Amino acid sequence: MKNLILSLMMLLACHALAQSDTSSKWLRGFPITDYMVVMSDSVTVVQLEMPDGLVLKDKQLGLMYGVDNGRENEMVQKGFGRCHLIKGNYYYFAIHTEKTAAALKKGDLLYVFLDKSAIYYGLFPQLSGQFIRLKNAYDSSLYDRYTIFQNWTKEKEELLIDSIWKDTKYAASYYKKNSPSADQVITTGPHSGLTMFNMLENCSREQVESFLHYMVDHPRFYAGKEVMFVEIFAHWFLLGNG
Repeated sequence: MKNLILSLMMLLACHALAQSDTSSKWLRGFPITDYMVVMSDSVTVVQLEMPDGLVLKDKQLGLMYGVDNGRENEMVQKGFGRCHLIKGNYYYFAIHTEKTAAALKKGDLLYVFLDKSAIYYGLFPQLSGQFIRLKNAYDSSLYDRYTIFQNWTKEKEELLIDSIWKDTKYAASYYKKNSPSADQVITTGPHSGLTMFNMLENCSREQVESFLHYMVDHPRFYAGKEVMFVEIFAHWFLLGNG
């Protein structure tokens, strides 16, 4: 996350925008659509579709990053550019692409600085800034990645962490009873020797919150994705964390 912000700030300076007060802005990523027009070997026009009420500026600078799809060369900076055309809720950026990066694709994230809003900038707004959508065990979204920037509070944050914790414990108990063959033994880290379902069933709220902090600090594997929390939390334990 810090490297991404640094890259965009360096671009701002290189483009004579060093006067921009980034301390009053938040970095947010948005997925590009499948509309792409190749203008030259190094420039491609991409499109963002934004919801009502979320406005970008003409000539706004953006930084393009790939989204993880199992290929290491995707999760890198792919280019940068400016908004050069606005048509209603559609914004068109001319992106100068990196020659060594993988081709641009639908869902890649274009990061821009937007003004801060009067909300509690907790874990979930920060995850939303990476366009990460967490889902519960019923495959339902836990928050809206756009509207969370309008009305988020510390109380809502604490209630959602509680909800995720309880949902994780319930899901683990359910899977333990109904899908015992899917259980795995943790073979590394502080919980080595324990089974995954038992670990999840007895996890603490602090462990849930710790993993959310980990996601905020290491967003590249999750950026731009919709993921079920209990699944990625289980994977985190299996890798020897927690």
